Amino acid sequence: MDGGELQFAWTPLHGLQLTAAATYLAAKVIEFVGTNADGIRQDYAGSAVPYSPKWSTNATADYEWTLSSTLMASMGLTAAQRSLSYATVGPTPIDRISPYTLLDARASVSHPGRKVPHRSIR
Repeated sequence: MDGGELQFAWTPLHGLQLTAAATYLAAKVIEFVGTNADGIRQDYAGSAVPYSPKWSTNATADYEWTLSSTLMASMGLTAAQRSLSYATVGPTPIDRISPYTLLDARASVSHPGRKVPHRSIR
């Protein structure tokens, strides 16, 4: 398995935090003989490791500010991307996990220092 990772974080303004990361992963099966979907024994050496995209990247922007003397607000956005991968070793087209991007947006208002009561939900 060969690969590398790079992370970056920056706070250009008070309350604003930007982060980004990229991962490269070249994961290959070294030694494995198994049975394929047709019931035939097969040597999978050199096949990609399942669920291991070559590239994974993400970027986040979070901003927090004061609304009043008792309230804080925050909002953020994250984008995460994954390259092609497969769900099984020795993949077939049905096992293909196409490249995809996820977007996440969030916002909140909080009261710093105020404790929120813990309650169990059943």
